[in-house]
Amino acid sequence: MKRLQASNYIDHVMRINNIQKEDLNVAPIVFITWYEQITAALVKKLNAKQPRYSLLGKNFYTGSFNGVACSVAKVPIGAPGTVMAMEELIASGARTFIGIGFAGSLQKDVTIGSLFLPTSCLSEDGTSKHFIKSGQLNRPNQVIFEQLLKEAKDMKIGIYSGQHWSTDIFYHHNPKTIDTYMRDGIIGMDLETAAMFALGSYHDVHVANLLIISDELIDKLRPVLNEGAFQKSMSDAVSIALRAVSSIKKFQSV
Repeated sequence: MKRLQASNYIDHVMRINNIQKEDLNVAPIVFITWYEQITAALVKKLNAKQPRYSLLGKNFYTGSFNGVACSVAKVPIGAPGTVMAMEELIASGARTFIGIGFAGSLQKDVTIGSLFLPTSCLSEDGTSKHFIKSGQLNRPNQVIFEQLLKEAKDMKIGIYSGQHWSTDIFYHHNPKTIDTYMRDGIIGMDLETAAMFALGSYHDVHVANLLIISDELIDKLRPVLNEGAFQKSMSDAVSIALRAVSSIKKFQSV
């Protein structure tokens, strides 16, 4: 028996605060993000409010979109903090997670502002191995992935899909590693996706990530030059995820 589990922690929180699980107000569908602008856009669209007691302090909200209850969680950057928050949310009733975040590009045609849906993720982070075998490809929930892709196509928004790579290092990547992964056709890189997919498989919950390319790692770091276009990409990502919610609701038991 595991000595420390998220469910034990949630029981402890409820006991010392004299609250019930309903007071946490965690919806079955949770949007995970790491950035204030995306959080604010989701909160506005969902008309979301903070619950009586928030596991994430001021970084958690619950509202609805077209009658479907959804929560928004702004979590720490990096796999350990993200997964810790997700495990607590799972113990509180969450069953589907849609991550909306940023990624670096490893392909010349996938430029800053492009939208990207990982079909699988190579794990080089330290968190994933606690949920699946090290080096194993982590994959999103196929139903959620396909619905996000469909919404983007229906909205006539260009979107890339393909293999992704997660690591723990934000700077100082080995140029030879990047060159190898470029040749292998890996599209993007971030810190969290592999661990999120691994956690989804381990706990049998549904996880998919919709990423916005914020950096290009092909030869040297390229900053965002067209802020207006990048802002539109963030808005498009939020719209795609929200439109997918109504259909995703039908597959809560997948």
